[in-house]
Amino acid sequence: MIVFGIAMAVLLLILRVIHWKFLLIDRSQELYSAGIAILFTTMGIWLASKLIKRNNSPLSADKASIGLNAIPNTLLSDRELEILLLISKGNTNQEIADELFLSLSTIKSHVSNIFGKLDVKNRTQALEKARNLKILQFADHTKV
Repeated sequence: MIVFGIAMAVLLLILRVIHWKFLLIDRSQELYSAGIAILFTTMGIWLASKLIKRNNSPLSADKASIGLNAIPNTLLSDRELEILLLISKGNTNQEIADELFLSLSTIKSHVSNIFGKLDVKNRTQALEKARNLKILQFADHTKV
């Protein structure tokens, strides 16, 4: 009786192996395609994560030199941060417009947006709030 049970188990095992072999042979193209798709998806995700870590912004050198924090979800856009930096250097709206090759009205709009986002009424308050929020870190010699 035990021999009969062992023989049945071996026979079932052989049938399972044959079934899997035929399944692999019949569906080999789909399995290879799925494997390649998984491989390239994984490589794409890895590559994207490496590229996202790099900051290719034209302001990245300025940010590092003046201590602009790389805060995710920061209040201000890169352009607004750039204008805030120029304000901290004591530049007038016209000087900022000339340096950035933008119109005076565009600079005024950006300054107004900065004031609104920081909830301040003038440049001095904006610079003080930026310092307190650690958006901008500048030395004591900066003109305000």
